[in-house]
Amino acid sequence: MKREFNFYKSWYAGFRAKDLLPIFSFTKNVQGWSFTRVWSLNWFTYAISFSIVKISDLNEDRNIAHEKNVARYMLS
Repeated sequence: MKREFNFYKSWYAGFRAKDLLPIFSFTKNVQGWSFTRVWSLNWFTYAISFSIVKISDLNEDRNIAHEKNVARYMLS
């Protein structure tokens, strides 16, 4: 399982009043053997994201691994 913590500038526009409110987002995705979850917090023009990537058994067929990961992670 790989974990990453990133801090970056998310856009280069001028300041807007709505930038004072933080925006939190969450995504998850399955691609073959891997499953990814990403949590992001955007505040002002900066973003902090934390992602977790889990790789399944690579000895298994990619399509079968994909179906198992969808059933295990996406439907719960």
